[in-house]
Amino acid sequence: MGFVADPNTLSPDLRRAVLDVVGRHADQKTWDTLHELELKTQSIEQKGNFYDAMAGALSPELAKRTLPLSWRETSWRRGDYTVLRAICVPCHSSHRLSS
Repeated sequence: MGFVADPNTLSPDLRRAVLDVVGRHADQKTWDTLHELELKTQSIEQKGNFYDAMAGALSPELAKRTLPLSWRETSWRRGDYTVLRAICVPCHSSHRLSS
């Protein structure tokens, strides 16, 4: 993934859309990479993009892993509740978090 090594390889105008698709179809390794990138960035906007991508995962297991991250102080401080919305109001399943 060129973006991981050098974020400048992906136009800022495309980042959110690309991250959303990557997060939606993420496997465990990809989700972990998104999480690592989120932890490393200082940009509030980029943190939000990574959170949203992780929360949009089709895998119920990965979506469950994203929920506790939304309770971190930095998530609430930035005023981004989209992680909770993405997990709690999924468009593809009414029983996404049930196992």
